[in-house]
Amino acid sequence: MLSVTLDSFRLQFKEIASQKQSHIAETTLLFEEMKSQLQNVPPDITEVKSLLKAIVVDPGIPIASLVLISAWYNLSQDYLPELCEIVRSPQAAAWHEQAIDLMGELKNPESVGTLAIAVTYRWEFDESRCVPIKALEALAEIDTAEANARIKQAVDDDDEIVRIAAAELLGGLSE
Repeated sequence: MLSVTLDSFRLQFKEIASQKQSHIAETTLLFEEMKSQLQNVPPDITEVKSLLKAIVVDPGIPIASLVLISAWYNLSQDYLPELCEIVRSPQAAAWHEQAIDLMGELKNPESVGTLAIAVTYRWEFDESRCVPIKALEALAEIDTAEANARIKQAVDDDDEIVRIAAAELLGGLSE
């Protein structure tokens, strides 16, 4: 069961982090072990979808980040409704970047509305506008007329960082 596997890795990461000395090498090895396990036994789409729903209900679940990582190892359009809910939830702001990355990879035009909303996010902790920029990049990946129109709208955004990112992306878009 995926949740048990991810919780086991979470506890191992927590144990490494609790050590007083540097733990970069150990963390890297454990992360590689987790990736290898997910590659060898891809997570069940239904389980990932269920765990994404759990993040929507409670963004503070301890394995949230690992759930989003595991989704990459069996990427499915089935995840889109939950990813959109995560991105639309201010309570799940910690997971917006990871969810948007997955949405960009899925390239599903149904996510354009949610990504357009994410372009407008201005979180106090996100001074470099990572979430809006990732949303713009995901829109560029989708590359439909509607997605491109949303990027063009962002060229007139009040935020300079967002305006610059949108302008830079416009050069590589199809019309």
